Amino acid sequence: MEKIGLIPCADGGTKLSQWMSGEILFDHAVFMTKLAMRTSSLGGILWHQVESDCNENDITSYKDRFLYMISELKKSLNVEKLPIIIGELSGNISPKWNCGDYPKEMNVIFKKIEKEFSFCKVVSADKLTLKKDGIHFDSKSLREFGHRYFDEYLQITREQDVKNNVF
Repeated sequence: MEKIGLIPCADGGTKLSQWMSGEILFDHAVFMTKLAMRTSSLGGILWHQVESDCNENDITSYKDRFLYMISELKKSLNVEKLPIIIGELSGNISPKWNCGDYPKEMNVIFKKIEKEFSFCKVVSADKLTLKKDGIHFDSKSLREFGHRYFDEYLQITREQDVKNNVF
């Protein structure tokens, strides 16, 4: 059995604009990934960021900005085929967060992004529950989300192996 490690680069409450090339979060992710790649291989990207972009101004350009950011990230890491796993937002975010229907609209955008990459999957947040804060997933749901991320990752890598005749 192979070991899988994660390179934690998450930063809560951030916007996609903070993850663009030249920004500190982008540079940090590239640095940490290159450091890990000295002794390991890069298997993919887990992306679960977006609540801060759930507004009219950011949502309209999110797909194009995300595609650009991923393109720049792949260039910076010198990788072509890189599995990308995107986690959906809950459709039950509390009204106190003033997100309206934007989380549901963002999940539709994620599905459009999924079609742009041959090695991209969107992980469903269906039936996952939130903490009392009304926006973040509770511990049980996060564990389930982790299983879902892994299942989608396995599906992508198996599809890639079939395409490349690797069995």
